[in-house]
Amino acid sequence: MEIRPQNHMGDRPAREVLLEAYRDLEAKFGRPVEVGNFAIRILGRPEVVGNYVTVGEDPRFGHEFFLRAEQLTASLRWRSLLRGHVELGTLSLTRPSLNLVRLPNGQWNLESWLPAPQPASPGGPSARSPSRPRSSRPC
Repeated sequence: MEIRPQNHMGDRPAREVLLEAYRDLEAKFGRPVEVGNFAIRILGRPEVVGNYVTVGEDPRFGHEFFLRAEQLTASLRWRSLLRGHVELGTLSLTRPSLNLVRLPNGQWNLESWLPAPQPASPGGPSARSPSRPRSSRPC
């Protein structure tokens, strides 16, 4: 990982901000992350830009990458910067490639990223048997 210390965020050197952003990325993804290089954009809204990003796979699903992107842009939250730490906001990917893997037990490598399913309410859609989609046209 190459870090270009070009700017300062308050009294903190850019290198510290970038390293904290890198750690936050790994925490958000819950997997190892490799980044070719980072830069900080301050004009407009503050952002961290990572080029040539690879997110590792959970070893239970194989050894290929989970996600690759030409570029990852993460907004930085001003309030966290003013309190002296880095908190990433919205993540945006340029030219992403995602490897989906399903184990024989039906578990997907994407499941840990998805929100937990809500319990079905009695008589709700998941309590009924599956039905065919209805059409408004007569058959």
